[in-house]
Amino acid sequence: MRSAVKPGHRVRALGAGAVLALSAVLATGCGVVGDSTVAEAVKQAVETPQQKLLAATATSSTAPYSYTVVQKGDPTDAIEFSGSVNPAGKAYDMKIVNTFDDSDGSLTLVYRIVDQKLWMKAKFTGASDLVEFPDKWMLVDPTRLTTDTIPTSFREYDVDPAQLNWLVTTTNDVTEGAGGKFSGTFDLTQQPEMDVVGPATRKALGEKAKALPFTATVTSGKVTQFVLSVPATSASKAQTYTINYTGFGTVTPVVAPTAAETAPTPDVLYEVLAG
Repeated sequence: MRSAVKPGHRVRALGAGAVLALSAVLATGCGVVGDSTVAEAVKQAVETPQQKLLAATATSSTAPYSYTVVQKGDPTDAIEFSGSVNPAGKAYDMKIVNTFDDSDGSLTLVYRIVDQKLWMKAKFTGASDLVEFPDKWMLVDPTRLTTDTIPTSFREYDVDPAQLNWLVTTTNDVTEGAGGKFSGTFDLTQQPEMDVVGPATRKALGEKAKALPFTATVTSGKVTQFVLSVPATSASKAQTYTINYTGFGTVTPVVAPTAAETAPTPDVLYEVLAG
């Protein structure tokens, strides 16, 4: 389900666009054109807009970067999380703020995954009678978790916690405009596990769920923004799901916390994570 689309590069499959692109390259110099230059021209000519967009998503060789994911619209479906990723180091941070429905309090959870280990930070705000956690990283014992919804190790697709690579594989009618702008539609029905919208909204969308509009921006060969729009339904208001990517190669790489940055993990953390 998360496998990448692989463009074909056989010369006999070249169309008119490829021939024109190749001719343009050959005409730009008086000498012999290198094989790598020709190969790049052919590649650009035969790739579809969807394949170009897919090629611009994060991979295991992508430099460390930061990300934010924000959903605006129906309060019952709203989500927001952010962090940074070190793909080569098999590590990422993720910060999630959970607001309580019956008060003005909230719980902030920060995950740090490095290979096969998970550390967390937790903090309650707006409620003085709730437990206080140390302001340091706490190592989580996976065997003590009572839910399988909490990630405890780095997985192949965690090179992008927002999993844009996965989303792009179910886009349709993708077009490329000027300035690295892409647009098209997204088929939500092909992503049954995606929880961008709640069950009621998903059902109310009906056939519209097969063609939700999206836009994307590619800068210097990397996706820097992806915006998915969900129309209003009988069960919800119009919503937007926005992923932003920044700081490629300039952010501090995520690594395992030092001993001085950690604290013993209290039993109450596992009670909180159990819900």
